[in-house]
Amino acid sequence: MKRTRHVVGGVLGVLILGVLAVAVMLSFNGRGQPPQSAARLFQSVIPTPTSPSQPQAPTPTPAEPPRKGGQDSVLTYVPPEIVPDVLTEPVQITTWPAPRGELAVDGNYVVWSSYEDGQTNVVAYDLQTGEQRHISSSSGTISGLRISGNHVVWENVVDSAGTNVHGLWTYNLTTGIEMGVGSDASNPRSPDVSDSIVVWHDFRSYQSNEETDIYGWDLKRRVEFPIVVGPGRHLFPRASGDWIIYLDWLPGAQLGTPYPDQPTLHAHSIRTGEDINLGPVSYRNDAWSYKRHVISGHMVAWQGRDGATHLYDLAARRERLLAEPQSYDNLILNGRFLSSGTRLYNVETGAQLAPFQAFSIERPARATSITTDGHTLAWIFNGASDNDNEGRIYVARFRRLP
Repeated sequence: MKRTRHVVGGVLGVLILGVLAVAVMLSFNGRGQPPQSAARLFQSVIPTPTSPSQPQAPTPTPAEPPRKGGQDSVLTYVPPEIVPDVLTEPVQITTWPAPRGELAVDGNYVVWSSYEDGQTNVVAYDLQTGEQRHISSSSGTISGLRISGNHVVWENVVDSAGTNVHGLWTYNLTTGIEMGVGSDASNPRSPDVSDSIVVWHDFRSYQSNEETDIYGWDLKRRVEFPIVVGPGRHLFPRASGDWIIYLDWLPGAQLGTPYPDQPTLHAHSIRTGEDINLGPVSYRNDAWSYKRHVISGHMVAWQGRDGATHLYDLAARRERLLAEPQSYDNLILNGRFLSSGTRLYNVETGAQLAPFQAFSIERPARATSITTDGHTLAWIFNGASDNDNEGRIYVARFRRLP
């Protein structure tokens, strides 16, 4: 009898230990499953190639965009081996119709020119607070609107006794201070800003159609300094950090003819004075000529005289050709995104993105401007006809699947 009791007790003990082991295993299995995230939901839509013999690493949950709400949308179909870009649901940030243009974005701010109250204004919109404010005080035509961090710069043209007077203005979004830079007498044109450095070209040394030079203004020290001066034509600078790029013509070049002489694109280091000839570029002497070469960080993109899109890495001193774009209306380069007109490309993958197919529009519309800082996409929708300038501005944030 004692032996039977011992056997029964042992069997019961084994059963209890087995039940506990199963419970512990289930508990650990439950803890090991990560919560379902947006990335996992997208992975169910976009197939990812897998191998039965190679287990996949767990997918980290991407950081949430600054704006709450909205549903992520895949911009365009790409082959499974290419990581797609996704876009948060677009948000309209304008509340009334008006002709708008000269769109630019950086960080938490979107800026644009808007024709209201009988004059053109520069408007800044804070994506974090939703605050919108006019930041320009002078009348006239506004062009060349650019933004970097808290600094906004633009070219202002005023008709004075039948003569166009060009001036450059800057606005500090933190301090609220508006300030003119350069001298109106030298007719400064085509401004750009990077951090606290403003660059432009002017005509202070213009003699016999032979010389235009590039100057800069340090917003912190409030001093002007020469960048590229000397015989020849140096025009349309674009800045990023210590580097500027510009178009260069030798003395005697003709620009004002139907078939102007073609320039070369140069990269110039403000810090060291090094000047690199990147090669010949296409030039048509029209209003878009200054928008066909761009720089972001140490990457430069431009339309070559051969019609191809060139991409040059200033850090690696290496150049490669891109299959797209093949048209060059208002090139913008930021991060991995290169936009041309209303088309957007990923320079890492070569894929063309279709941002305006990610959501439905309530009525026919046309996109007339698109810009990005590599994190935020902003664009303008107008009505379907050329005379329907509604000027609806939308923004959305990029997210990249792991």
